[in-house]
Amino acid sequence: MTRCKKLFVAGLLFPFYFANGSAAIRAEDALSSTSIRLAPADADFYAATYRMKEQWASFVSGPVVKKLLDLPAVQENLETFLDQWKNRDGNVANLRMVWENPNAKEAVKFATELVSEECFFLGDKNTSEFVRAYTRVISAINELAANELAVESLEDDTATDKLMNLWIDEIEKLAVPMMVMGAKCRNEDLAITKVDQLEASLQLSMGFVPELAPVTNSIKRIEDDRGSRLTVEFNGKMIPWDVLSSANLLDEEIMEVLQNALNQKTIALTIGTLDGYFIVGISSKRGDLLKLGKGANLTTHPDLAPVVMNASKPIMSVSYLSDNLAKANYDSQFKDFFTKNFSALLNQFMGVQVAVRGLNGDAGKVDKTSEVFEFSESIKSDLKWMDESIATFVPEARGTTAYSFSTVNGWEQVYHIRTKNVLLDGSKPLAALQHIGGDPMMMVVTRLQDHPEYFRLMRQIVQRFKKQLDRAFEIDWSGTGVDMDDLKKARSEIESLWPLLVKLADAWETKVLPGLNGEHGIVMSSGSLAAKQWAKEMPPSDVPLPLPEVASVSGVRDAAKLQDAGRDFFTVCDSLLDYVRTKDPNSVPVNYSIPRPIESKSDGRVKFGYPIPDDCPAPKSMMPHGLLSGSYLYHGYSEKQSGTLAKSTRLTIGAGVINTDKPLANASYLSIGRIMSAAKPWVLYGVKLGVQDLDAPIEDPSLEALEGYAVTTNDLLSMWDVLESIGDFSSTTEIGADGTSTTRAVYRSISQ
Repeated sequence: MTRCKKLFVAGLLFPFYFANGSAAIRAEDALSSTSIRLAPADADFYAATYRMKEQWASFVSGPVVKKLLDLPAVQENLETFLDQWKNRDGNVANLRMVWENPNAKEAVKFATELVSEECFFLGDKNTSEFVRAYTRVISAINELAANELAVESLEDDTATDKLMNLWIDEIEKLAVPMMVMGAKCRNEDLAITKVDQLEASLQLSMGFVPELAPVTNSIKRIEDDRGSRLTVEFNGKMIPWDVLSSANLLDEEIMEVLQNALNQKTIALTIGTLDGYFIVGISSKRGDLLKLGKGANLTTHPDLAPVVMNASKPIMSVSYLSDNLAKANYDSQFKDFFTKNFSALLNQFMGVQVAVRGLNGDAGKVDKTSEVFEFSESIKSDLKWMDESIATFVPEARGTTAYSFSTVNGWEQVYHIRTKNVLLDGSKPLAALQHIGGDPMMMVVTRLQDHPEYFRLMRQIVQRFKKQLDRAFEIDWSGTGVDMDDLKKARSEIESLWPLLVKLADAWETKVLPGLNGEHGIVMSSGSLAAKQWAKEMPPSDVPLPLPEVASVSGVRDAAKLQDAGRDFFTVCDSLLDYVRTKDPNSVPVNYSIPRPIESKSDGRVKFGYPIPDDCPAPKSMMPHGLLSGSYLYHGYSEKQSGTLAKSTRLTIGAGVINTDKPLANASYLSIGRIMSAAKPWVLYGVKLGVQDLDAPIEDPSLEALEGYAVTTNDLLSMWDVLESIGDFSSTTEIGADGTSTTRAVYRSISQ
């Protein structure tokens, strides 16, 4: 098979699959020869992908591409494509014309150069402070909205002035973060040529616009022993302040202060080469990027120790997020989440009331003595309480470190999370791994920490807002745009359903949570369930269609409590039917109630199930059920599968990754090839329902680009076999004594 053919096909599949192979980088050069040497030790973030050309070559030579290239249909159509390319025939002629354009060739060559070895993105220590400044401004806007927009006259400019003063204060304190994107570029002459072309284009185009002269004059070319770079430095003096002043957009005094603040600030944009990399970066000054690579780099940071310790491995990628940036991001997005988001909605509502009062000839201000205003403030108080209560359970946000490396037949990634894990329990082995059948196609098993206080807080939150709803129903909303009839209907519905919700919550808190021990899992297996017809409405199949068996596994602490909770849930469901009858007496028969499952006991096991009806063509060995056996509760629809799960079975998947004797918080496994294989009969069944002749060419007059190519439905179906060549993923999560988490994920391709 020619190299051109391989590249053409591999390009279609590369985003979805990474195949086997390793890349040889000398261990001692694994980190020192990469862009991580440019990242300062106190950088806020760094992310890089290494040895991209070698990863691509490994993929192209892997089993998925090989199997695809071996398909007769692919070989035939590739021959057609190459023939059209050679003879400048068909639609390929236009493609070749574009490809052979010198400018296009050079652009492709440059792009290929940039994605052949390494790409990176980094930000210095000022990135986290920039995020904090943004957070302060947003918080101030919300506060001003609460204190001004919903209270003062709509004609009052006080809020705008305060906001501008805040922005000016932040601008004066702000240190512009240095952020750089780059790619390894061994052909530096080609990179410099691109910089030359960019410089000429900017100078030429901007020369026709006299107003841009300050910007044009700030464009500088820097040539030194570290490379060649084009820089442009922006500052407040470039802003046409006279035009803004004449527009009367801001108070003159504020405009003057803003001008002075911006005149002291500069932002530099840099494009060019630095130490063998083609970079695009922003910084405070045009020379700031020269600080990169000077002094201690990121590998000296203690949080990079896991990467440094594994530098002898063929590293494919590294990513790092500092504790400072992690905390800044958390504070920006999640701290006081409900207060920031829902209070803003309340402020908007109150602002509408101000507008309504103004249109009605009132003062255009909120009546602070009104029930509506007091209700709004009460909700804000509860939102603040909710944020503060949730915060007591949330650990301090910290950063992450991750790296990946190639293996003989795939790749491995290790992900370190320094934030204390308050959800998963990794104090002991996952015993449920002995109850997933040994060899499933897919499984996830985890153990949760025991925190009943989380649910109690949730109940308190719901109860508080129920009280707020009760209060809302008593308020006179006339003149506010709120429909009183809708409120009355809502009150009736809530009052009817609230007792049922309380019963469910009581059963969950007092019976379900104490009845479970925290271990939970889900399993998919290839079992014995198969039928030619699974439903009466379904056309029969020529061959039996196997149904993958899916079940859940939960560790049990008190089986009696769980059974009692199940009875409570059925009682609630019956009450819900009674409620539905009150709305529509004909919707549910008078004497109908939710059917209870059939209970059976055997060998110390208790099963609750619903047999398949006689008129259903599905196999009678199929039964939706729950099985209590030993220390576990199984839910599924295959009695054979649940019986297998109930037995202790040695795990045979995830070898070398999932250790059943090791303390783990989570373990997972996914075999994509096996799942694709299990789905194939169903795919074939569905295709046959819509296509009469699977060997007939697929013709679509609207797709002129496919003229001359022969593809049948069977050809497409044969490509499904390629998906069966994709390997499997295994992963585990461990929790350290300090609460930090380490997740290890491994991909293994199917042996060629």
